[in-house]
Amino acid sequence: MPVKQGGGLLRLVAGNWPGPWWLGPLRAVAWGGSKLYGLGAWLDRASYDLHWRQRGKLDAPVISVGNITIGGTGKTPLTMAVARAIAEMGRQPAVISRGYGGNSDADVAWVWRGGELVGNAKQCGDEPVLMAKRLKIPVAVGRDRCQVGRVVLSQYPDAVLVGDDMFQHHRLHRDLDIVAVDALDPLGGGAMLPRGLLREPSARLRRAGVIIQTRADDAEATIKSRRLLRGICGSDIPIIAARHIISGFEGADGSFSRPSAMAGKKAFAFCGLADPEQFGRGLEKLGIGLAGLEPFGDHHSYTREDLAIIEKKATIANADCLICSEKDWVKLQGMEFGKLPLLVARLEMKFEDQGEALRQALSRVLL
Repeated sequence: MPVKQGGGLLRLVAGNWPGPWWLGPLRAVAWGGSKLYGLGAWLDRASYDLHWRQRGKLDAPVISVGNITIGGTGKTPLTMAVARAIAEMGRQPAVISRGYGGNSDADVAWVWRGGELVGNAKQCGDEPVLMAKRLKIPVAVGRDRCQVGRVVLSQYPDAVLVGDDMFQHHRLHRDLDIVAVDALDPLGGGAMLPRGLLREPSARLRRAGVIIQTRADDAEATIKSRRLLRGICGSDIPIIAARHIISGFEGADGSFSRPSAMAGKKAFAFCGLADPEQFGRGLEKLGIGLAGLEPFGDHHSYTREDLAIIEKKATIANADCLICSEKDWVKLQGMEFGKLPLLVARLEMKFEDQGEALRQALSRVLL
């Protein structure tokens, strides 16, 4: 079945497709807003480059994972892939994050420490909790990543810090910037927010140490976007293609099943992701019959009323089960579901070269 369109007003304004009569004037106003946003982004970075503000440096390697557009580039699976690669090199990774969506008022809040989960999604945000549960490594959050890093290093002095969503966080020096871009739309329409999806001018990609083209399933589109990126960055920066794959499904009881076990099943999916359509397409590629997809806003906090609506729609659609993303699951802990089983789709990142170029870039910093 067709996947329900999502993305909200911002993505509608950032696009170039036709729309209602008021969309043209709104896009014209957004162009003006883009100029102001771009000026603010330039001043923020320039204040550190020109030493008006001091950039902190920690006594440990710092690897930044980020993007240049808002949401939906697969940054969280990439952060986990980087942390795993660091561990495979015999080093101790630790994740530091802003903790977007969390309500903790602490300067630094631990998510995973001493071998156990000590924070939850409500306090620390869904993505840090997801990474902590999957990686089982130190994870801490806070607005000032430099301060968070110091606290982590006070307990894990040999850690390699992996900074989640840190490409625009200029206060902390990093040894390597890894930037994720969507292979289908690497520059988010080519304009700054709010007319486009760029968080900084595209020329800032020249500061990246590695660029990862995510969602690189379409070979022709990937080659085309790589040419565009080469025109901006030149030939010195490694550009690596990667795909997101659903490696399996985890049950609420902790059981795990491979995608092949789901072929022919009729599922009702729901998610609070930046790009819900991509989630739906990923399920359909596995041969799962999608009875429906209920999209919520990115980082959505679920209520019992939300679950009642989901279960009612799934029942009407004669679904065999419910499916959500891991990012949703960490916010559903403790909530009760009805008769339909809930499965959690586990997302992994697969690199075109099995991650060799990424390991080489990390080696230059760590070895």
